[in-house]
Parts: sequence; C-alpha cells; structure tokens
Amino acid sequence: MKKIIAFSLAALLCVAFAVSASADYSIAENGDAVYETAVGYTFTINDINGKIDGEDATILTSASGLDNCGVWAIWFVAEKLSTNVYEAKTNGAGMGGTKPSVDLKKDQIIVVVHSSTSNPDRAGEFPNWEDKVAALAVKAGDCLKLEAIDIASGTCNNGKMTVITKKEAGNIGDEPEESSSPAEESSEPEVSEEPEVSKEPEVSKEPEADESSEAEVSSEAVVETSSEPAETSEESDSDIKSSNITRGGIDGWIWLVIGVVIGALAVVIIVVVLKKKK
Repeated sequence: MKKIIAFSLAALLCVAFAVSASADYSIAENGDAVYETAVGYTFTINDINGKIDGEDATILTSASGLDNCGVWAIWFVAEKLSTNVYEAKTNGAGMGGTKPSVDLKKDQIIVVVHSSTSNPDRAGEFPNWEDKVAALAVKAGDCLKLEAIDIASGTCNNGKMTVITKKEAGNIGDEPEESSSPAEESSEPEVSEEPEVSKEPEVSKEPEADESSEAEVSSEAVVETSSEPAETSEESDSDIKSSNITRGGIDGWIWLVIGVVIGALAVVIIVVVLKKKK
C-alpha cells in the first residue's frame, strides 16, 4: 500500500511539472495573455489575399491588400526561403489604428492576424485571441512552415502556418530554384539584386513591436470591418514588464524534460525511504 501511495505521489509530481512546462503564454496583471516566443505555435490561415472580417487571418502577396484588413490587426512581413517555408523579416506588431506602409519586395508576403482581445477569458466572444497573441510574439528571423497553402496559385484549404527555428527550416530545404541549371542561374537578373531582397521592407514609422503591439486594443473600440464589441484595454509594454509573468525564457520542452527527471528522482527517493523503514 505504501509503495502504491509513493508511486502515485511521484506520478502527480511528474504531471504537475509537465503541465507547468506546457504553458506557452503567461498572464499579465490586466488578464491579457503574453507569448514570450511564437516558435512552435501553429496559426490558422483563412485565405490568400483575403479580407479581415474579425477573428481571422490572411496572407497578402501585395501591399495593396492591406486596404481590406482594417487598422487594428497584427501584421508582419516574411520572405520566401524555400517551397512553403518563409522567414519573418519584421516583428509582429499592431497597426494601432493606422494602415502600415510597406514596400513589399519579390518573394515577400504580409501575414495579417486579427482578434479583438488578448484575454483568454473572452475566448467565447473572440476565438482568435491566441493567434493574435502569438502573432505579436513573432520576431524577425523566425521561420514559417506553410501547410495546405499555395502562395503561387493563391489557394488555401484549412491552411496552417507553424513557426519554426532557422535550423528546422534548413532541414526542410525544398527550394525549387536550386533545380535550375547553372546557365539559368547565371543569367538571372535577380542574382545581383539578392542583397536587396534580404533587406527589411521599408515600413512607415510605427511604434516598436514591444511598444505598439499591446497598445492597439486600448483604443480598439470597433474593428473597421467588424461589428464585434471592443475590449476595454490591452496591456502596454510597461504593463507587461510590471506584470507577474511566471514563465521563463527556457523552452517548454526543456521544462518538460526537467519535470520528468525530477519526478523520476522523487520515485527513487521515496522507494529508498520505504525500504529503509522496512
């Protein structure tokens, strides 16, 4: 009986550590969720060159498509690395009431994600809240793996976009341009412009991602293309810094491993103690 109790306690410890490690976001003092990193998160993409109606997301292949996205969504620019793999060139940021001005280069796209809240308690009203929070955590250099999305043909069928690391993106390495012959590559006019493609797009002055990302909901009375109710406030950068954020910078998988190891050690210690008592 004692052994059963000991193993049960150890199992509970493991579960507790695993649950704490799987928490991808933390909660600020105002109740809004904050992602420290978007790596590992999978977004739902509704369409290509679509319209933001509220609680949705689209991928734009032209800056003119921003005309259909209101002025309260989260956005960032990404550039093609290989087939269905892109690299974020800007941080995720809130429009903050003004449509961004973007000089979109060849093989670049704009990802636009919208929700009227960052508060998990309002998920029933605004189901896309977590995509919004994760979009704000996207950083330049993060890579994006597209699934069921064809940018070239403009089709999207239950599209998914997962944020991955550069190392993971390098392992995918499905670049159709590499199959072209050396003669074709040498005659490509874009080769000489390659450094320019890798530059960050020219974006009109916006508040930095950390400063503007959360400011957008403070004035978000009505989404331009949606009739949904507005949330009363959203955390500013200072709110986040002053909040009791419990999640550290260590990746969730590392915490999971640590939890399992600690749980295993707890089992061993408890069993040894019981044997000594006998």
